Amino acid sequence: MAPRPPVCSASPLNKKTFGKALAVTSDASPGLYQMEPSGTFDRDGNVVLTFMGCNAPNGPNALVAAKIGTDGGLAGERIITTGVENHFNTWTTTLRDGTVAAVWLGFNGNYGPLDRVKRQSNQQIGFATSKDGLTWSPAVRADTSARDCPNDEPNCIDKPMIVAGPDSTDPGREAIYITLAGGQDQQLRVIRSTDGGKTFKPSVAAGPGIYGDINVSSRGVVRVVAVTSTSETGPVDRLGDVLNAISYRRSDDGGATFTKPVMVSAPETPVPFFFSNAQIVVDEARKFLYVAYPVGTPDGRWDIVLATSRDDGAHWTRIKVNDDAPCANHMIPSAAFDPRTGRVHLLWIENRTGRGGAAYTSCDPGGAKCAPNEAVSDTPFAAYGFVRHSPKWLGQYGSLLIDVKRRTLHALWTQTVQAKEGEAARVFYARGELR
Repeated sequence: MAPRPPVCSASPLNKKTFGKALAVTSDASPGLYQMEPSGTFDRDGNVVLTFMGCNAPNGPNALVAAKIGTDGGLAGERIITTGVENHFNTWTTTLRDGTVAAVWLGFNGNYGPLDRVKRQSNQQIGFATSKDGLTWSPAVRADTSARDCPNDEPNCIDKPMIVAGPDSTDPGREAIYITLAGGQDQQLRVIRSTDGGKTFKPSVAAGPGIYGDINVSSRGVVRVVAVTSTSETGPVDRLGDVLNAISYRRSDDGGATFTKPVMVSAPETPVPFFFSNAQIVVDEARKFLYVAYPVGTPDGRWDIVLATSRDDGAHWTRIKVNDDAPCANHMIPSAAFDPRTGRVHLLWIENRTGRGGAAYTSCDPGGAKCAPNEAVSDTPFAAYGFVRHSPKWLGQYGSLLIDVKRRTLHALWTQTVQAKEGEAARVFYARGELR
């Protein structure tokens, strides 16, 4: 059973950078509740997001796409047809020609530990693309079932992520990388495509880990961060435990091989397994690596940490990002980088006032200091907790995007509201100006 969140009483944050929050989903959206938005830009600068439209933990759960125009208004909402009943952990990226690509965990039957009646089957990593963010190509399977999910085992794969960038062996060619966590040992596996997702090469093992982020540099260097268990028995499925850490690794050969994982988080520092969503951003010009993640004890008292490396991951320095006392919960960070200023921008959800809210800050180049925290959401959450697979589930991640050309920030998060059937999760959006 998940613990209750800590109760604190800090003053509400001021709202400065972001404008009015928009409820992207409502009672009329697919599912009883919606969560886990993953956003990216299309070729015209519109924000395209995918998210889960959930009816119940045992499904069926819809995969939904929406588009927010450059004017900040909702431009449409559409269910993506995939051929399976359930969808979790959707993740998006933008290809070189402006096409939006999405991946997700798809399957039939019930989910994980709630599988009491109908056996989970046909578990797969789905992939589809869209030119306009609302009309999507037929879904295909990106994983190799014989290697990644042999004998159609339940819970054989989890948490895909996707990114696109130059191919390290041919920078003129674009490569798509999809990661997934596979097997009971939660080994990260990397799948590669160099033809826009028409075909995928068999997955390559990249070491242990789950719940993280992936980046591709302008030279095709692939970097991955993830929550990694330091226990010999595998991941610790609790809110926080000293046996969890944040690990970093890189590949210089297009994902064929990866370096040995390096621990980003400080030794013996508790890192939560769920709600962690470690994020990596790379400042190639200044040669900085940044990783954002939560730390804290199983009682839910977590802070957001920004780790910085000046030697490509060999050594790390760390600062606390949230500026309140070490009392409240702060989780699910999202990070974005502004190459013009060198600042790292961060979004997370928290309960410093005793009620839930979305918060934001930006940090100096080199990660030595962060600006005072600001509010992103307009109103307190209707509920704030750690219970997963319920209408009040706040998800495992959100999205923070930077449009360098238009000098705008775009935040996407899950927030609970008072809905027709009670407290329920909804997807929210807010836009801000870059300074």
